[in-house]
Amino acid sequence: MSLYKIPLMEKEEYDEVIKSNFMSRIAFNGEYPYIAPFLYVFDEKYIYFLSTKYGKKIQRLQDNPKVAVEIEEYAPDLSEYKFVSLRGRIEEETDPHKKKRNTFQVCRAN
Repeated sequence: MSLYKIPLMEKEEYDEVIKSNFMSRIAFNGEYPYIAPFLYVFDEKYIYFLSTKYGKKIQRLQDNPKVAVEIEEYAPDLSEYKFVSLRGRIEEETDPHKKKRNTFQVCRAN
């Protein structure tokens, strides 16, 4: 079996992967890694995550807001697979208009 190197994606291609999906996984820092699934929306600049205001993720975010986000897309038979991996910070959305519109949190990708 030979190795196959996955080619890098251009910004337009990974934006399309982000736009065409709605489920992500977020990895949090702590005494051990913690990963959890999150629904999201993408406004072409920020990713907004749906979140409760309690749980292990909130404590992790208060301790360290730096996260890694993974979004994937694959064919049902697994013949095609794409993923986007982002690093950034999660900040609570405080703008009342944005909060009312989607009650999500934002990840500013680096």
